[in-house]
Parts: sequence; structure tokens; C-alpha cells
Amino acid sequence: MCIRDRVSTQSTWGIQYQLFIIMPPKKKEKSEPNVTIPEGDPVAGKKIFEGECSACHALEGDAKTAAAPPLGKLFGRAAGATGFKYSKAMAGSGIVWSDKHLWEFLKAPGKYVPGLKMSYPGSVSYTHLTLPTIYSVQISVVAVSLKKKTSSMNI
Repeated sequence: MCIRDRVSTQSTWGIQYQLFIIMPPKKKEKSEPNVTIPEGDPVAGKKIFEGECSACHALEGDAKTAAAPPLGKLFGRAAGATGFKYSKAMAGSGIVWSDKHLWEFLKAPGKYVPGLKMSYPGSVSYTHLTLPTIYSVQISVVAVSLKKKTSSMNI
């Protein structure tokens, strides 16, 4: 715990005391892994995503009612930032999603974020790591591009 703000000084029956707001310390951002993401095929990545990941994850939707958090617009988003009920481990992980974080996470989710609720054990398969990562990069780039386009169109 960390004391953030002194609220006031009070006096009751001649005894002075101070009130403080006590807040948990701010989350530290997890540093980005030092890995190189190899080239991949987004079309093949989409097939892996649809065949395996989409059993639980969608790209869009209501995070509060979903079986797993939506993965659209993933990159640049803090882990635990949607309305999904995340484990304390994921919510407190300090991850801001990038292709490098996703690459390491997909290798062994439970090791990358100990205490995670997700049942996927991970993969050491080059194909199963590269292709969904490349597909996710493509989806994030498309989502950002669409957002920029629509905002410039004043819609």
C-alpha cells in the first residue's frame, strides 16, 4: 500500500489526527520482451485463429458477457482493460499488448502470467506462434486504420 493524499487534519476531544487516502501502488508496465517476430502469413494466421482461438475469443463483442476477452484492437491496450472479468494475475500483469508480448504469451501463457485463468497451455510450434501473431498485427493495424479513416470523415 502507498499513501497518496492527505485529506484533512481533524480534531476530536482535543486529539488531532490526519486522514489519508490509501491507494495501492500504481501498476508497473511489464517491459517488452527482446524477441524478433518472424515473417508470417496473415491468411494462414486467420485460419489458426478461427480454428483454435475463436472457440473462446472473438474480435469484437461485449466483453462483459463473453467467454473470453475480445482480441480486436489488442495492440496498445493494457491487459485487463476491457469489461471482461480477468484474473487478478492478468489484470495486474502490467502488459500493454504488442506483437512481442503476444509472441511470448502464446508460447506459455501460464508462465508469462502466473495465476492466469486461461486454459490454453501454449505452443512451441513456430507456425502456431507466428501466424496468429501476424494475423493479430494485421487486425490491429486494420482497426487503427479504420478508426483514423472514420474520424477524419467526421462520422
